[in-house]
Amino acid sequence: MDGNDAVEFFKDFGAEFRVDLDDLYTRWDEHFGPEGGPSFGFLVIVVLCIAAGFWLRDLLGLIPAWASTESGRLASRRARRGDWR
Repeated sequence: MDGNDAVEFFKDFGAEFRVDLDDLYTRWDEHFGPEGGPSFGFLVIVVLCIAAGFWLRDLLGLIPAWASTESGRLASRRARRGDWR
């Protein structure tokens, strides 16, 4: 959970259970990312999938060349638009 979703959740959580979250808010950037950005884990998975596509194409001939290059184009297009959900 990142961005506005995390802000809203902890605001409601603190109000409902009367919890002081000042320490969390002072270190917010250490625990939560910005709104709409891809997580590091997602980027690692994308890179691994693209590498696996090239490996399958080169070694086993299972994926046509257009499919492995198109997956990279799709990932970069989604990254520019911010469509990670």
